[in-house]
Amino acid sequence: VLIIGGGDGGVAREVLKHECVEEVHMCEIDQYVVEVSKKYLPGMSTSFSNPRLHLHIMDGFEFMGQHQEEFDVIITDSSDPIGLASSLFEKNYYELMKKALKPNGIVCSQGNDLTFVCWHLIEELSKCTNFNS
Repeated sequence: VLIIGGGDGGVAREVLKHECVEEVHMCEIDQYVVEVSKKYLPGMSTSFSNPRLHLHIMDGFEFMGQHQEEFDVIITDSSDPIGLASSLFEKNYYELMKKALKPNGIVCSQGNDLTFVCWHLIEELSKCTNFNS
């Protein structure tokens, strides 16, 4: 499993509850998010001590570009699709995810408050539906 973002550790905590998950790679671009979460969100950040978690402090785009057909599942746990995080909801990002996934892999991407992002997200995702195999 690959998690892009998720520096609070919550998604990793939930994924690691499943014994069938052999390993989780998490790419968090901001080390400070992880440090603050460990300090102030101890219940959320328990996953950081799990030996199946491999934390990579780096850009998820770069990481996926270096790993082709390696992941059964890729989960994006990011901010809303505005500002710097908007690139995580664009076609290039979904193409990178497709390349990093094993055949028949699964993508999960959060949408947060859909009343805020619904139409923007639908517009961006509709641009991504025309992948060539």
